[in-house]
Amino acid sequence: MDKTNALYENIQEKGYKLTNHRKTILDVLIENKDYLLEPSEIFEKVLKKNKDINFSTIYRNLEIFLNIGIVRKISLENGKGYYQIIFEDHHIHSMICKKCGRVETLKSCPFEKIDMTIFEKKGFLPDSHKFEIYGFCKECLLDKK
Repeated sequence: MDKTNALYENIQEKGYKLTNHRKTILDVLIENKDYLLEPSEIFEKVLKKNKDINFSTIYRNLEIFLNIGIVRKISLENGKGYYQIIFEDHHIHSMICKKCGRVETLKSCPFEKIDMTIFEKKGFLPDSHKFEIYGFCKECLLDKK
């Protein structure tokens, strides 16, 4: 089964209808899977595919996707919320460009190299995590010079 169909099934398994608006929003998120997008950017891209949609529909569905766990929301230093589609169920480890929003997924998990005795001493058992590094991608660094 391809990733798109898995997302569709996930929505339906959680009790939501797979409407044309939801499919269009998902298509935009999938097409831009390597970038963080603001709701207004998503709306702009969705309008090119379906003129019969309003901003509140975008925002409402992003919240549904977030609750289902197929989208993640990241707030950058500018205070804005950005969204990205999630294809895998495992932990997310990313490098995020603060200028263009490009997201590069790390193949290995830096958490695996952490000394677990830190948690043991505190009586804490971690069961999930995410690892995000913020900075500037190569293209944006060249633009800064």
